[in-house]
Amino acid sequence: SLTGEFFETFKKIEKNSTQNAICLRTDIAEIALVGEIGRNVLMELTGLNEEDVGEDDFLPCDLGSAEVILSRVPAAIPHFRVLIASSEVNYIFEAIETINCRIGGTKEGAQSYLEILS
Repeated sequence: SLTGEFFETFKKIEKNSTQNAICLRTDIAEIALVGEIGRNVLMELTGLNEEDVGEDDFLPCDLGSAEVILSRVPAAIPHFRVLIASSEVNYIFEAIETINCRIGGTKEGAQSYLEILS
């Protein structure tokens, strides 16, 4: 993640636990939904309301036809994070982009997201 929280968690794993552990590498894409787009994506692609996702929750759900993990981030600008398998991100991003264009939203990059978090 951009904040490094997942990396910090992995650094805390005991080094000598490898004999009795299972490790699964996964490639995950992360999409931040800031503003009206978050509410619209939830309603249209999940059937959930904004209130269904608690702050700092990691809620597994179906978004469109993909399984994702949703999280509501209580930053200076509250927003949603979508964690999704890299193999499904193109299709879902296209659906999100269609909704975003319809409501007149914009696309921003990682640097803009870091500024929201600070």
